[in-house]
Amino acid sequence: MAWNRTDAEKRIKNAYEDYKDLEIKKLTREMDLHNLDRKQARIVTGVHLYLDVVNFKDLLIDAREDAQKLRRLLRHVHVYERLVGKLLDEIDGGFRVHFQGVRLHAVVYKPYDTTDVSDPELKRLFAAYQFVRQAEELARLIEKETAFEFKLEAGMESGDTIATRNGQNGSAELLFLGHAANAAAKALKGKPGQVQFGEAASKREDDLDDPAPLPEKWKKIVKDDVANNPISQFETFVPRERLDYENLGYRTADINPGVTFFADISGFTRHVAGLETDNQKKEALRSFHAARSEMHQIVVNDYDGDFIQYQGDCIQ
Repeated sequence: MAWNRTDAEKRIKNAYEDYKDLEIKKLTREMDLHNLDRKQARIVTGVHLYLDVVNFKDLLIDAREDAQKLRRLLRHVHVYERLVGKLLDEIDGGFRVHFQGVRLHAVVYKPYDTTDVSDPELKRLFAAYQFVRQAEELARLIEKETAFEFKLEAGMESGDTIATRNGQNGSAELLFLGHAANAAAKALKGKPGQVQFGEAASKREDDLDDPAPLPEKWKKIVKDDVANNPISQFETFVPRERLDYENLGYRTADINPGVTFFADISGFTRHVAGLETDNQKKEALRSFHAARSEMHQIVVNDYDGDFIQYQGDCIQ
């Protein structure tokens, strides 16, 4: 198995042609991000946020030689990600893109600019900001039950991005391309307890109200979730054969040496930001899908690697 230029050129041309009917439209209240087809793309105006666990690497290093502590950490991660996802679901227009390890990428896209609501841009930013502050409270509640402290930092940016579904078979994912998604991630500085605002979001930072505290109901929700997920249900193992990632459960984790790498399309975010017409954006997306399809083919088929996930214009 190895990469072959002739085969790659054929695959790229076929993938590019496969997206000839790609459509790009502005997201409206009649459309659903959850049900986008691979050949549908939507321009989404909203706030992108990344919620990162700054100290997770240290916690993982500390637990890796202690099987029991590692199982406790695995349970903590499971509870944290489940409940943070539930908290996000309570936001009207809050959408979870995915977790990149323990780092959450989400977008808040309501209220729409086309509604009669006053200052929808500020309301979206406030909803994202309040979610972050409540997530910090939620993390402290979980810590009381599990004895693991997650130190959180958030980055957020406002603006337009393009939502598009990409991937092969079971690895299809909804991705967001554009400056706001990229800038929110790059705003992170590794400083616990802080919210880092991108250039556009920072212009409205002083207009934000104080966030509401996390509702009292979450104390019981946390206690019940931890109780329903005892450490005995979690296990770590050393794989004896190739892992099937699709069937790897929330309560299992493999421990195995390996190499992980990221391949990024350099300059693509800047390129998309400079496009003015829908036709230009369509052609860029067709090229993007063709390139991403080939990246997937190279990893999985040419070199028998394991695809983990897409992160914008980057493959892991």
